[in-house]
Amino acid sequence: NSKMITPTGVFVRRAEFDDHAGILALVGEETHLVNKRYGTFEVTSLIESATLGISAVDEKGALIGYAAFFDYPALTPAVSQSHWPEWLHDNFGHDEYAASNVVWLSFLVTDHLSENEVVENILRTAFTTLPDVDVILFVLPSDVRLFPPLRDTFEPLHCHLPDATDLRVFACPRGLYLPNLLIREARVEDHDDLVPVFNSQSEVLTERYGEFFIAELIESQDSCNRALVAEVDGHAIGLMSVSSEIEVGLLQQCFDLRPYNDLTRIDEAAIPDQVLADEDVSIHAVEGVILVTGEGLDEIPPTQEAGDGTESVVLEGEAKLGAEDEVHVDSEATAEVEVAAADPEMSAEQQEPKAYERPPQLCNAFCISVFCMDESFESRSPDFLHAAFALYPDREYAIITLPHITSEFGLLNCFSQVEPVPSSSFGHLLYVFHRDALGGAASLSIREADVADSKALVPLLPKGSAEVFSLAVAPSGPNQHRRYTAFVAECAGHPVSLSILDHECPVQTLQSQYGLEDFILFTEHAPEHHTMLHSFVVNPIFSRQSRFILKEIFRQSHCSCMYFKLQPHSMIPAVLNEFVQVKPRRRPITSPALDEELAEQREQFGQPPRDVHPAESPLYFLSRKLISEPKIVSNTRIVVIGCSDAAIAFLEALVTVPYLNFNYLYVVVPRAHERLCWPRGTSVGGDSIGVAPFFARNCSYTSGEMRALSLGTRVRLVDSRVVDIDRQAKSVTLPDDSILPYDYLVIAPDFADQSLQYIPEAVGVSGAFSLIDEEAEAAASAYLRSVQHLSVSVLVYGASLDAYCIVQGLLSRGIPPSAITMVQPPRASGAADDCFFDPRVAERVHGTLEKVGIEVKFGLQLVGLDSDDARVLSAAIFEECDAKSGSTTVSAIPCNVLLCSGSKGIERVTFEAINSSSLVYDGRLVVDHNFCTNDPAVYAAGVITKFARRYRCKLAMDLCSGREVGTKLAQALLPALDPLSTATSASERAPTLVKPQMKAALLPGGLHYLHITSPIPVYDSYSAIISHASFGRELVSEPIDATGSDSGFCAVRLNRHGIIHSIVYLGNQPVEEENWACLIGLPETALNNLASRFDENIVPDLPGFLRQNWAMALYHDRFNEFRAVLREEFEDDKDFAEALTTAGGSTSSCGPASFDVGRSLKMLPVSKCDNVRRRLRDYIHANKNHLEMYVAPSSGMRLSS
Repeated sequence: NSKMITPTGVFVRRAEFDDHAGILALVGEETHLVNKRYGTFEVTSLIESATLGISAVDEKGALIGYAAFFDYPALTPAVSQSHWPEWLHDNFGHDEYAASNVVWLSFLVTDHLSENEVVENILRTAFTTLPDVDVILFVLPSDVRLFPPLRDTFEPLHCHLPDATDLRVFACPRGLYLPNLLIREARVEDHDDLVPVFNSQSEVLTERYGEFFIAELIESQDSCNRALVAEVDGHAIGLMSVSSEIEVGLLQQCFDLRPYNDLTRIDEAAIPDQVLADEDVSIHAVEGVILVTGEGLDEIPPTQEAGDGTESVVLEGEAKLGAEDEVHVDSEATAEVEVAAADPEMSAEQQEPKAYERPPQLCNAFCISVFCMDESFESRSPDFLHAAFALYPDREYAIITLPHITSEFGLLNCFSQVEPVPSSSFGHLLYVFHRDALGGAASLSIREADVADSKALVPLLPKGSAEVFSLAVAPSGPNQHRRYTAFVAECAGHPVSLSILDHECPVQTLQSQYGLEDFILFTEHAPEHHTMLHSFVVNPIFSRQSRFILKEIFRQSHCSCMYFKLQPHSMIPAVLNEFVQVKPRRRPITSPALDEELAEQREQFGQPPRDVHPAESPLYFLSRKLISEPKIVSNTRIVVIGCSDAAIAFLEALVTVPYLNFNYLYVVVPRAHERLCWPRGTSVGGDSIGVAPFFARNCSYTSGEMRALSLGTRVRLVDSRVVDIDRQAKSVTLPDDSILPYDYLVIAPDFADQSLQYIPEAVGVSGAFSLIDEEAEAAASAYLRSVQHLSVSVLVYGASLDAYCIVQGLLSRGIPPSAITMVQPPRASGAADDCFFDPRVAERVHGTLEKVGIEVKFGLQLVGLDSDDARVLSAAIFEECDAKSGSTTVSAIPCNVLLCSGSKGIERVTFEAINSSSLVYDGRLVVDHNFCTNDPAVYAAGVITKFARRYRCKLAMDLCSGREVGTKLAQALLPALDPLSTATSASERAPTLVKPQMKAALLPGGLHYLHITSPIPVYDSYSAIISHASFGRELVSEPIDATGSDSGFCAVRLNRHGIIHSIVYLGNQPVEEENWACLIGLPETALNNLASRFDENIVPDLPGFLRQNWAMALYHDRFNEFRAVLREEFEDDKDFAEALTTAGGSTSSCGPASFDVGRSLKMLPVSKCDNVRRRLRDYIHANKNHLEMYVAPSSGMRLSS
């Protein structure tokens, strides 16, 4: 929340909830007077629901003023928020005041000692923040006088009907704070005024073109190239240079300009009148969104739109467009089809579409080649456009091209960004503005749609929405509830936008499934004020007015919160960029028995069924408050190589920044869409339904969470691999020699099997597969299906966790155990004892393999392959070394299929790309504490990396949570991408990584394996864990089920302080892995004194104990936040520190040491104990939607002893 520093020493910023106490202090003893002015008010509600809340603070940070602006007279119940324009016009006239150019000052309190400065800066900031606003209105009861300092700036409006209303309205015009600009032709003498403006924003012009570039630009004006200046008080404060010389053909090749008629118009002088008439009435029916052409409405494919920005200099440089007024369009590429109106008497042949060559086209656009504006007047930049279009009365479009790295500036708030075609080699962005949008929001009228609009509007809707629209406009009785409401936006009588709202909004379900509390305070929004956006279509030339359209929908529908759920395979609406994506929440996984108990309880109390379903689709959110917070658009090209957990977390962190829109995020990986929907090791549907995957799971993301994030909606997917990195050109090369440019490159691939890497004869052999990724898995699965009818013999090579998963995957695909042989290479020096981090688990797994009938061979190194004349695999060649004699023997094992998943490392093609680009690679790709390589534009994260040796960091990245690493990478890179960021790296140390890493797998025999461990450098094998000085003890359970058979193995490992640092499980039933991950880092005493209960044989079954109802609060996604609040509250408390120290604990950030929680609480004063219990009860009550299994009194109730 950035501050705006004013010359008077008053700082203004957006209001925050922390201002609550300061606002009440400003009201102070004047509550009666404030109530008389504004009526009943609630400060929390004002901060939460105001369209724009501005707080003023002094140099010490003390609050000295607060103002709440609404798009209606909020604290005046006598005036309807949806009909206030009619009320204003009927009683006070001024028809020029409309919803598009008015904001209401509904609440204002100031410190009397600085009230003049505070009000001046608040009003100036309001006009700057809301550039469409021409006047601020203020309403008071007729018996209340206008008070200073508003008396100096607000003028009363004459009331025509004083007997009809007891309210009085006052107006403050924008011109008092932001003078109207005089736009005129530039003169050479404007040079001296403009030089400081240019130099304050960019020195590129002076460096490249010389000191007198501006004067030369102005002096060189002709009929095609013109220059305009904006003048205030006799001084030039802005310059716009425009040109009608545009090479439209180049733009047509590089951008999808169909929504804008290819920036051309018909050369009417070159065609017969009849053909011209036909062209005027033709309908180009292409599915998509609406486009106004002539007098009709057509549909065209959607385009991406851009957002807001801050930079104020536009330089075309090398991308300056050439001159060619008349453009002859390639008839083959642009031939249109005219379809006559269907006539039942015409034959089918007569109704066949007739193709013809379009007539010559003329350029219909001019370009803005240079633009600058004094920062103080940047919000008035659009004033230039009226004068610019007046220079070219025959042109309908204005265009701007910009480099990707240039931040967007105020003028571009009016322009729509054009989507480049996939094959575009144009290095700049293209923005378009249509003449019909000159009126801005003032040219639009928004109203509720009715039945009469059906004919014109139904064709504009996406498939399946016509029926919903019919329900929205169907007549209803006076007391009849209507689920749907449709709103239409019109310009000059033509519809340009259509929206449909669904008022049956499942608020409680959404609150349970998504992190909406990060954006709104639910207590301040009535249930009926929430709505779902069902459909939204808009004419591309008016897409930048989407925020105004939504603001009007909020006002007219009396809603304060709007949600949009993007359904699978649905069209992405252009308005999506105006919304904020909400992250899905992680719900505690409850047992079936508990679910049944809670369902019965709800049924007894007559409550609706408990919603236990997690989020499955992405949710986007918008509120009235967010409407006035336009997003910053980043066009920086960020290319991510790989789709590891670190890469996914990095992308997630970027797309969920609420005030940023990243338009050019790329991920380059084979089967990209699949990787962004289903985590590795999960079934993806289709042919894989019912079969086990060939990979283990990292458990950082679930399939449902990936679908709820829907990263593919905001990220451009490239199904390929990178074969070369050109650091100088800042581009990567793909196998088909395609070039993908970047501004920042992020390298974050997974490690892959290397077994066939150095076996030359493996190339081209059918039946030999190195399972490096999902593409290889799909190929192997297809090959197995093709040979399954034969007598197949399958070798699985490797000792990794994935290798065991492959065996189970083969069994689930119907391969008989007798046809499967598992071959494991000799253990490398320094490698882990086994892939299970526990020899007892390995013993059980191999016992299962023996029972199933799968042969396992140990100590064989794959050295070659044999194949027949058709290059079909016939045998695998292995080498075995005798440990005693050192001699080696070579043997061949016949097989039809070889599936390799042995030692993992970087893919060869990726390594060669890294190595050829001279990035430092020392066993791993070397990065600094910000995950930056030796190239400042190249970052890396995940298992492929290691920190530079100067950091003395012993922690290997393959022991860390990829999700945490990716989030840290995003935090390191965001300061370079976010213009509002003030974050700097305060430490040169490697980042601290504390989140646990999880591995889960489905093993032979249907055994479920889970390993969760905290990232500790020395804990890379079981022997290293138990021999380390920090190791404490193990709690091991091997319960026997009702049939008397072994039901599994579970080990909970504690360090010497009693902190849980790892858990290993193997059993016939899956466990709640997401729940268990929450236990890492907790003291065992927090788990109902787990260790002592275990020693007393009260807990014979660890998985069963951890499923009990009492533990659900520990698994809640906000439990760590609750702990952090408690720690912060008691960190400096002497009583708490003394009790904790006496009990053997510590308040350090490393976590508490082992101590008796009950004993430490008894040592605290009664008031402190009550405070802790009250905080716990508040936590339970605040999260009752997930924790209804707890019965706890509210904070106001006293607990009986």
